[in-house]
Amino acid sequence: IRGLGVQMGRLREVPGAAPASGGLLKKCTLFRHSGRPRFMGHTERGEIRELMGQWCRSAGEPLQCDCDHVDEYLARVLEYGDVSFVEVLLRFLRKVILSRDDVGDEWRAVYNSSLQRVQRYIQSNFNGVLNIDPI
Repeated sequence: IRGLGVQMGRLREVPGAAPASGGLLKKCTLFRHSGRPRFMGHTERGEIRELMGQWCRSAGEPLQCDCDHVDEYLARVLEYGDVSFVEVLLRFLRKVILSRDDVGDEWRAVYNSSLQRVQRYIQSNFNGVLNIDPI
């Protein structure tokens, strides 16, 4: 976490990228708006984690509409400025998906696509990326 702020998650710098002006914590504050983003009516972190875990464990193949809903939620949380929670969710989803007995290419693609979208947002707004590997 070289110079990017411990409180916002474990980011690693992108080689050759210009440093974020004002520091990561200041930049995140610019994106905050009133009210924590909701996922299926819930705002509590534990409830949201549980809902996403149930989805990954119960669905045979992920439906595109569900994937879009998760991606939209992750985008809203990033815009809210809670990069650390997005990191927690992605690490949790990765763990749950890999623990499935029938993990297939569809689940891998869903996770990798979500991770890629998050990484692009973080790179363009904070000149870093989360230190999370694709599946």
